[in-house]
Amino acid sequence: MRRTVALLVILAVIPMLLLVAGCGKKPTPGVRPTLPPPARTETPPPAAVAAPTIEIQANPSTVERGQQTTLTWRSQNAASVVIDGGVGNVSESGSVVVTPRESTTFTATAKGAGERPGPVPA
Repeated sequence: MRRTVALLVILAVIPMLLLVAGCGKKPTPGVRPTLPPPARTETPPPAAVAAPTIEIQANPSTVERGQQTTLTWRSQNAASVVIDGGVGNVSESGSVVVTPRESTTFTATAKGAGERPGPVPA
């Protein structure tokens, strides 16, 4: 008789445990839980790159055909410097003696990294 009572108690307790365990909150079909947005990481803006500058002078500024003049230039923040009028690529600063064969305007162009050149006439 004790075995029968124990068996009845077990048979009665197991369905109640299953019922209680199934009483938890169940998700509604088709509805997904709302998650918080991901943490936002701010990317700092790139550092400003100074634009290249250049100054050029000719001394003397006017010469006759066959005479010499000295071109002197100085640039800042330049990745490359070019002087038109037959001189070509030059260092960021310096000087060169030229003898123009005809009327010539020498133009220095300084270009920074990723920048468009800005010509400056002598």
